[in-house]
Amino acid sequence: MEQLDLDLLRTFAVIAETGALSRAATRVGRTQAAISLQVKRLEHAVNQTLLYRHAGNDANAIHIDPAVAEQAGFKGPILAGQNTLGFAARAAIEAVCGRDPTRVRSIDGRFAAPGYNGDRLTTELWFGMGVGADTRGRLVVAFRVVNQDGAVLVDRGRVTIA
Repeated sequence: MEQLDLDLLRTFAVIAETGALSRAATRVGRTQAAISLQVKRLEHAVNQTLLYRHAGNDANAIHIDPAVAEQAGFKGPILAGQNTLGFAARAAIEAVCGRDPTRVRSIDGRFAAPGYNGDRLTTELWFGMGVGADTRGRLVVAFRVVNQDGAVLVDRGRVTIA
């Protein structure tokens, strides 16, 4: 693992303490977009599963212990579903919501294959005419998440946007 920038860790600690990117940005004197980029850098610098494991209260060892993951038939520890959906949500927030996460009303999808630490995840989004809206008229964004090999990790994804 590369040497961590202490500023990234300090910012992460402020996010955890304040419970929100916007409040953390105010406290450290940066924009929310700058804080979001720092979180991205931190996610790539450390084992992402460790971050999402605690955020999602998922203590399943399959996400961190190679032996447990291999016993379950995987090639190594798998990404938590919350991690993978988090990438999709962030893509929708950046592409459709004007970077306003409060506009997301729901997200769902079908987990189709496991993701692994170090995978490069890409979220493919479809929205606009022909994709649709829910019964309240809110925009529905269709998505899927693929890895660097083209394997579909999340299929039939939907994000409802206010």
